[in-house]
Amino acid sequence: MHILKWELRAHLKSLLIWSAIFVVIIFMMTSEFSAYYNNPEMADILSAMPEAMLKAFSMDNANLTTTTGYLSLVSLYFYIMVGVFAVLLGSNIISKEERDKTAEYLMTMPISREKIITSKLLAGVINCIVLTLVIAVSVIAAMQPYNLDQAFFKFLWLLSLAFFLIMLIFLSIGALLASILKRYKSSGKISASLLMVLYFFNI
Repeated sequence: MHILKWELRAHLKSLLIWSAIFVVIIFMMTSEFSAYYNNPEMADILSAMPEAMLKAFSMDNANLTTTTGYLSLVSLYFYIMVGVFAVLLGSNIISKEERDKTAEYLMTMPISREKIITSKLLAGVINCIVLTLVIAVSVIAAMQPYNLDQAFFKFLWLLSLAFFLIMLIFLSIGALLASILKRYKSSGKISASLLMVLYFFNI
């Protein structure tokens, strides 16, 4: 429990910064939605665009004049951001002991290594849960001026679940690379590079 609390405090500043960035970006993106909302002219413009371009940006099945359609488009950028957050968190949560020269001290404590790693990963999972909640609440607050129906909240729930699962995956990847790489400074760079490679493969 002591290690868990220590890890949560150690990563609190980073979590607050990332949360603030997401809140600002969400409100900026949703402020632009007023130009799309229930605007048939905008729908006509998008339908005239090349199909290949629409597919490349995942816009081929999205109706940007609706709340769910617009959110599905901007969520593509959120996927990248939560992935970067999680992969750097996973990498840092393991490698910072070597960076700060505290690994040997930590291993001499009367706690099993399994418990130490479990506490660290649990702290990472809690950070991911908090960031997911921040994103969901911010989206609801930013979209409040528009007609939010049951379909919107169902879509937001599924989207939030997807964000959380993506973060768990890349949290694990970041922690794994930090554990197996000899140079701790390389783990964050390699993890982030892997994320971008997977994103471009997806496109």
